[in-house]
Amino acid sequence: MVVRTSRFAIHANAYVDFYAATRVASLPSQEGDAGAIPVLDATLVGRLGACSDDPCAKSALVGTPFDELDTFLHDTWAAHEIDTRRTLGRSGTPLMNSEDVLAPTLARQIGIVWPNDPIVAYVAHAKRQFDVGGGRDGAVLDVDGECLDGNALLECLFTRALEVLLPDSELGRALEEARGRLEGAQSFTSAGLLACVAVLASDAAVAALEQRYTPTRAFVARCSERQRAWLADEWPRRMHGEESPQVFAARFVAEAVRAAW
Repeated sequence: MVVRTSRFAIHANAYVDFYAATRVASLPSQEGDAGAIPVLDATLVGRLGACSDDPCAKSALVGTPFDELDTFLHDTWAAHEIDTRRTLGRSGTPLMNSEDVLAPTLARQIGIVWPNDPIVAYVAHAKRQFDVGGGRDGAVLDVDGECLDGNALLECLFTRALEVLLPDSELGRALEEARGRLEGAQSFTSAGLLACVAVLASDAAVAALEQRYTPTRAFVARCSERQRAWLADEWPRRMHGEESPQVFAARFVAEAVRAAW
């Protein structure tokens, strides 16, 4: 099942659902901080999500310890699919009402043209074990997590979209260039900075659009307290176009080096 909006394609895919439920059940819960290791293999998620039949999924799973796909499809998937349909039906309206306002706004803030192809996300039953991101691990949203709770879906999906778009954006390139120029910045990659910008930019945009919306703190768990505090003070300059991506990036990287994030 795929729910398509003007900006996103939200998939309820049996093979991704199987992997998410099985993978998180096999690992200890991750700590919700900036150093947490993602639970899911994003490459495998993409390969499974592209499959439309069982042989394709089984081929993608070769070499992994996940070999109970047939049992899952026979015993579990039907109930999961019904639950996912019900959840998406309850959560989808705020997204569809707001995405065409948020997308160009966020694209302008990071300096990119929003793509014609939809941003892909998967809804899966992860048994509430995504501790980082309020029930989101990359492109996968936990059916029982905070992401599928009303307007929270807006923030989760747009955070995911910015994670995809930022590396090729004007701001993303400026951050990488600033890191390359500044002495001491080689001790970290720009990936952590980009992830934090994605979270805080989406958080701020959704809160500005929807006055009744109360951002949930789980979404910003990947950012340190210092990062969150700095961005909370400084991001409005980018929101209002008062500072170029290059100037903002240089200050952000300099602060990261100074604070040794």
